[in-house]
Amino acid sequence: MAVRLSRALASFTLACAALTLSARALRAQQHDTQDTVEMRAKRARQGAGLRVGLWNVADLPGGTNTSWPMFEGYFQKGLDQHLVIESSAGVWRRQVSASGGSDRAFVVPILTQLKLYPTTTPQDQLEPYVAGGIGLTLGVEQSVGGGAGLLGGGGGTSTVAGIGVKGSAGVEYRFSRAFGVAGYAGYQYVYFLNPMAGTDTFKGFLVGAGLTYRFQY
Repeated sequence: MAVRLSRALASFTLACAALTLSARALRAQQHDTQDTVEMRAKRARQGAGLRVGLWNVADLPGGTNTSWPMFEGYFQKGLDQHLVIESSAGVWRRQVSASGGSDRAFVVPILTQLKLYPTTTPQDQLEPYVAGGIGLTLGVEQSVGGGAGLLGGGGGTSTVAGIGVKGSAGVEYRFSRAFGVAGYAGYQYVYFLNPMAGTDTFKGFLVGAGLTYRFQY
């Protein structure tokens, strides 16, 4: 009787040990699978792109104003299936013409943004998104010609630092594994520590489109 009981206990112990090891192995496999899926999603989100937009800057002082579109380039890194961090740099030029000369003001936002794809994964072709961020902005002002310009001198170049904030919403469409197009609308606000071209604030709505590229591994 004692021998049978000992054998039964030993068999039960071995069975429990086998079940424990199997459960641990299954959990480890599931964890590895989740890590693999997450890593693939992060890599699939990595990419770059170019954007061109019209920035409708309000309340600008001066005489006759002309401006460039806003040109931007960016890189993005995936954080998970739905979230990326984007680093971008752009340039926008405004020119004010007056009798005897002109002033050119260049606004150069260097922003870090979080971009959220709330309803899609990297495998989807059509992806709406929202984005928002903040960063350093540089201003460069060039005064050309006579003393009637905003700088009040015969000519020269000055620089000023500021801060920029941007929020936008858009949609991306990928027509291949690597390349796609995007359209967006948003609002950008820039404040300079010292006035540039007669103002320290550049703000307004921004709409545009661009090309996107997803890195291939």
